Amino acid sequence: MKPTSDDIRSVRTRAYKILRSKGLVSGRRQPEAAAGTNSYARRRPGFLSRQTRVHMSINLDDLTLGQIRELRALLAPHPGVAGVASITPVEDPYRMFLDQPVFIRSVTHHYTGRLVGVYPDALVIEEAAWIADDGRFHEALATGALAEIEPYPDGPRILGRGALLGVGGWPHPLPRAVK
Repeated sequence: MKPTSDDIRSVRTRAYKILRSKGLVSGRRQPEAAAGTNSYARRRPGFLSRQTRVHMSINLDDLTLGQIRELRALLAPHPGVAGVASITPVEDPYRMFLDQPVFIRSVTHHYTGRLVGVYPDALVIEEAAWIADDGRFHEALATGALAEIEPYPDGPRILGRGALLGVGGWPHPLPRAVK
């Protein structure tokens, strides 16, 4: 479940109170705005208007390890608490294909190769080939028969992940001859 604005405001308030009690935050309220200048805040209950915002400044060098742990525990998602999403890290799905032959579809090209590196913004393949024409797609995937192949010279090739549509295992020998 996605956290609501009340949940977020509650966590911010608790964090501010802890920091303030430890003397790590100097807070001051902004001066009241002129009457009638913030009609949006009156129409939107729960909206943090200029009148209610608090400026916080924290000197991180003054925090002790215990205070850092206390803040971390306070701000960490709590599974089972209503309204607070439990966020768990998700392993990169491309890692399952590491050191295996793959067929890669991008927005403009198809490639085959052995996946040797997975990075946040790129995949690295070796024994790479650009598949200029895969023929009938199902037949190409089922039998490994590709209509037109342009292999790269030996060495790693980097493919940007922003242009990838799909990566799948390639259970056939990697094509290394021009066709």
